Amino acid sequence: MQVEVICEKQEFICASTDGLEKVAIRLSDWKPFSPFFKPLEEYLHETVNPKEDKYLTEFLNSERLNSRTDDDKTLLLCLFDRE
Repeated sequence: MQVEVICEKQEFICASTDGLEKVAIRLSDWKPFSPFFKPLEEYLHETVNPKEDKYLTEFLNSERLNSRTDDDKTLLLCLFDRE
């Protein structure tokens, strides 16, 4: 596990189990893989009621994602609303 402390306010935070690290982290330098996170952040900005929306469940269970992971996939998304 790697932890980085950032003192500034963060608009978007994502935490997950290691089942998503192959698709979420650039293993060469252990930095977040933007093409994985950006659509999730945009989804939170655009979705009125994410608790009732099935996008995340369908994404986590998709064949495309399952073919690149071999472990459980738990995802926590947080969005700070500036309004």
